[in-house]
Amino acid sequence: TKPAVTHNTYHTMTTAARLVSFFYLLLLIPFAINIGGASANAEINAMNSAGNDGLTWPDKDLVGMTGDEARAAVLAGVSTLSASKIEILPEDAMVTMDFVQDRVRIFVSDDGKVARQPHLG
Repeated sequence: TKPAVTHNTYHTMTTAARLVSFFYLLLLIPFAINIGGASANAEINAMNSAGNDGLTWPDKDLVGMTGDEARAAVLAGVSTLSASKIEILPEDAMVTMDFVQDRVRIFVSDDGKVARQPHLG
């Protein structure tokens, strides 16, 4: 005789896997905040400051700049990057740990200044 089926194990496991995946994705969604928006003055200042010491990003230290100045310095330093791939985030933002070759994350403190040196990835 066949044993009585009391529940659908396949359906239960699929639902549990879906829930785990859903909550996992919620934890990994980066909370991108563009502080202040793009500023033409910030771009000009970053380009001028890049020429003053002869260094451009990634060799130039961007810590202490505003997020927009740092974005402009990154774009000036690596011309192949797209502005849409440069993210300005709060320094305590949760982000994914995947490596994206053409992405730069700029982490800023509460006052909008770069908290740590940005890098590709």
